[in-house]
Amino acid sequence: MNKTRPISCLRGYILLAAFFCITLINCNTDIDKQFVKPASEVVASELKSVGFTDIVIDESNINLYPLVLTWTKSDFGQDVLVAYSIEMATDASFAHSHVVTIGNNVYSKALGCSDLNKWVINHFNGLDENDLPVKVTLLMRISATIALVNPTVTIPPEKVFSNTVSLSVIPYVSTASLPLP
Repeated sequence: MNKTRPISCLRGYILLAAFFCITLINCNTDIDKQFVKPASEVVASELKSVGFTDIVIDESNINLYPLVLTWTKSDFGQDVLVAYSIEMATDASFAHSHVVTIGNNVYSKALGCSDLNKWVINHFNGLDENDLPVKVTLLMRISATIALVNPTVTIPPEKVFSNTVSLSVIPYVSTASLPLP
């Protein structure tokens, strides 16, 4: 009877276990973390408006685009996918804002009279008690946030905001929808 065989099997099992442990240790160190800047250090977008900032909407221009917003890329410290939105409000606190999602890594948005008309009437009291149009001053800013959070990105800031631009809008109400005198 050969007594060396059980010892050889035991050595094989020990070598196999050691190889398995070394493999596990090496796998844990392969992931490189991407450290993004904290919110206080993120470079927010710079917002600019090109076009009209005092807009009177009527039947003749309802399908036109009187204003284009452009902004610079927000810098989170890493090359990450960034989601942008336009926030609009009637006061600087943006407490009761309306948010329009723009998309990922997009740096401009043309604003049409039909959208402005809808937003002003539906979200910012663009009509008085008699359903007549009133002038509304909107403040707009761009919010940016990291679009995809994965295990390699460490705790990203929630949102960063651009500077604010202002525009005035008088909405359009069809004469067919106005109440009779």
